[in-house]
Amino acid sequence: MHIPPKSCIAVLTRGYSTLDEYQTLIQRNQFIDQNLSDKQVPLLFFHEGNITLEQQYYIQQQTPRLRMNFINICTDNLAFRPEKAQIPCYIDLRWGALGYRHMCSFWFVDFWNFVHDYDYLIRIDEDCNIFVPLAPIFQDLHTTSALLISGVIQTDDDFVTIDMNKFTRNFIHDETNDNNIPEKHPPSGPYTNIIAMNLAKLRKNNRLQRYITAVDQSNHIYHYRWGDLPLWGEATTYILGDSALKIDPTLRYYHGTHFREVNPLET
Repeated sequence: MHIPPKSCIAVLTRGYSTLDEYQTLIQRNQFIDQNLSDKQVPLLFFHEGNITLEQQYYIQQQTPRLRMNFINICTDNLAFRPEKAQIPCYIDLRWGALGYRHMCSFWFVDFWNFVHDYDYLIRIDEDCNIFVPLAPIFQDLHTTSALLISGVIQTDDDFVTIDMNKFTRNFIHDETNDNNIPEKHPPSGPYTNIIAMNLAKLRKNNRLQRYITAVDQSNHIYHYRWGDLPLWGEATTYILGDSALKIDPTLRYYHGTHFREVNPLET
């Protein structure tokens, strides 16, 4: 199946001290290699400038057919911004360490700075092993009305989404002067550890882009530890429309951090 031009696969990944510590990332890449028909689709590895050239070469050699591009996101103050690190976190840092808040900001606010050349993106996190072909997912983004494709809807906790829905409804009120904007509860959104995005259409949605800017300027991702999952849920409910999000029950993968297989085959 043909993969449309300007497609990419992306991950925000850590840098480690030893080569052995990259085995989770390498296993992720191996599953991509098995399920990516067009090996010319670039894999983007966003990192903090702490994956050495030696390490990059080692990672590349484990799946030599894949085309890899390692991108330092900490240059030019476009992500993981130092001023954001000074914002006090409202909740216990067990649930909102700075690195995690940086990640949440990256996948809602900052990643746009690094994907100007692409129209379609599948995010596959470091701890995710995908079990299904990737070409049909890219095709769905290209040929259907879906702007986001995920395997499942996931709820989030109230204590890490403080005032999120109020903020969103106030934003929509300011945009539309609508006084009857319904509340959304519980907080929820597409499971974002693997998620596909039609970047071309999302870029053109001016209200979405204004909402992203407003979220960034509020600093609530850093203060309240708002996550990218419920933020994409808010954006879908109030801006993109529910039809823009496709929940695909055939999108099967293993999420290592939560020891969870998403959409497992029935036995």
